[in-house]
Amino acid sequence: MRWTIEAQGTELARTADDACVFLGAAGCTVHADRPLVCRLYPLGRHVDADGSERFSHLDPHPQSAGDYHRDGTIAGYLRTQEAAPFMRAADRYYEWWCRFMGTESAHGATAPVVEGDAPGLAEALEWIDLDMAVARACRDRGIPQPEDLESRLEVHLNFLHGTLAGRD
Repeated sequence: MRWTIEAQGTELARTADDACVFLGAAGCTVHADRPLVCRLYPLGRHVDADGSERFSHLDPHPQSAGDYHRDGTIAGYLRTQEAAPFMRAADRYYEWWCRFMGTESAHGATAPVVEGDAPGLAEALEWIDLDMAVARACRDRGIPQPEDLESRLEVHLNFLHGTLAGRD
């Protein structure tokens, strides 16, 4: 979350000249590990309440020199961007968040509505940072940190679900 605006985790931070915080002199400095929003760009992904998804197309920023495969399909573009595991992760985090906030998601996950100072809220919000949460959870359990993204995601979501269960 330290690379997002006001550490909210919803929008990547910008430099003083309004460029992406990850843009270096030779281009993207985190291309291999880029977040989902970068993998989808210039598409926007919209998931409806019934779980169906659709995509919108944004006009690329004039300074963006990316190859957007305008002659292919959305599915083909998503494959070239290796977006599928990131979209699955986003969906799983969305399910957790809906449950945590007491709202219904596409799959019906619900929980009590969280009040502003509800027990566990501040701690749970700290644990949204995957790397910090995985490091702490593994340290507390005396186990090595998993290296692959899917395993790290599992450790993180298990902890988040445990946090939620602890406040029910």
